[in-house]
Amino acid sequence: YTDIAIDANANNGDIIASITSADPNVDFDLNAHADMRGEYPKANVDLMIDSINLRNLGLMNDDFRYHGRLLANFETADIDHLNGTVDIVHSSVAYNEERYTLDTVRLNAVSRDSSNLLQLQSEFLNAHMIGNFRLSELNASIQDIIAVYYQPDSVAVPPVEYSPQQFDFSAQFTRSRFIQGLLPDLTEMEDITLDGSFNSADNMLLAKASAPHLVYAGTTIDTVGFDLNTVDSTLYYSFLINRIGVGNIELINTLLSGTVQQ
Repeated sequence: YTDIAIDANANNGDIIASITSADPNVDFDLNAHADMRGEYPKANVDLMIDSINLRNLGLMNDDFRYHGRLLANFETADIDHLNGTVDIVHSSVAYNEERYTLDTVRLNAVSRDSSNLLQLQSEFLNAHMIGNFRLSELNASIQDIIAVYYQPDSVAVPPVEYSPQQFDFSAQFTRSRFIQGLLPDLTEMEDITLDGSFNSADNMLLAKASAPHLVYAGTTIDTVGFDLNTVDSTLYYSFLINRIGVGNIELINTLLSGTVQQ
């Protein structure tokens, strides 16, 4: 990399920094401010990416370039006490001969004494988690439940301590303009949804996914549902396909279900 300039100043926990890169393969301007003087740090970031070329950077073989802007504003920037927003705006992606544009993607975080909220909003995916959880411990708590039912090669997973994690979650995937450009063979699709709950204290995971209708490359799929739940150290799952049609061939009312025990 060449032509990268860094200017930073720190004064008793008040930090101001700017980074400018004129390298044609990674051309960006970053301005950031962090205040470390309170109970939790505050942070503001403005990152303008004029162009990043992943092929010229040696990160992939295909021609992939990105342009966009990231704006982050956190009143509290502690990983377990996040209050603020991240917006990714004016995004455009060039992939080989294709060009894609994307509307605003927003991540909103709210942390209170008794509950937390993470919310993702975009034109193709909207999702949220709400409950009482700590992001720094979330991965360990989820892995702990997975290890109850799945331990490849019988490898023992070392115990990890974490506080109780409880949350509800949902997601909705939409065939937006961006998805239509990215997946042109996906000619029809009703919104795909995912809903569920998680409670580490009870080793409880509930999840339900539904895809009412989609057509991909001439294949029609109607009313696909997936359910998963854990009760008394047993994982129950079911996968139902109402109809799959490929040309003159149809598969109707197919059910796959089973259990996995500790």
